[in-house]
Amino acid sequence: MRWVAVSGTTTPTHAADAGPGLERSVESLLKHKAYIEALTDQDPEEYVRTFLTGNAQQVAARFGGRPAVAFELFPR
Repeated sequence: MRWVAVSGTTTPTHAADAGPGLERSVESLLKHKAYIEALTDQDPEEYVRTFLTGNAQQVAARFGGRPAVAFELFPR
């Protein structure tokens, strides 16, 4: 069976450890600097880092205490 993983749902069923890829995620999102600058008056790196680490920490409380990315699995 194949599955589709969807993030940003209100009912996540699974999570993946965000620690190993968190710095790469920050670097990746910063590639869209013009977009980030349109969202906020903050320093783009500070904004991105706060956004991503904040989300990962929020999920941590529900999924074993480690920074994580939550998603819901749907059968395909």
